[in-house]
Amino acid sequence: MDKALQRKICLENRKSLSEEIRKEFSLLICKRLLPYLKQGMIMSYLPYAQEVDISPVNTDQMAYPVIKEDGIMEAYLPQTASYLRNRYHILEPDIVSSRKIEADEINIIVVPIVGFDENLNRLGH
Repeated sequence: MDKALQRKICLENRKSLSEEIRKEFSLLICKRLLPYLKQGMIMSYLPYAQEVDISPVNTDQMAYPVIKEDGIMEAYLPQTASYLRNRYHILEPDIVSSRKIEADEINIIVVPIVGFDENLNRLGH
């Protein structure tokens, strides 16, 4: 099965979950993440569409991606609760009120997935 079809099936399955089930799964994933979130600077994500919501375990050491015009992703640590929507309608920290985090400062990266293929490779959007 090709990636596009796998991605489509996974997105349809995820979309079919009730809000209650989605919240329950998100909380279970948050519990599994907790031990890893004490490792220093974390780069995470702000949930988009029906992605897992890990906001219950957000910390003040959690940076988020900002996609630059050239497609390069950079990490920013919000200094305020100011966020903007990017060209994909995904929330990002406002870089004016955030601190850029260099790659060597990041200890752990939490990445959302749509699903995975038969070889356990990540399928993203």
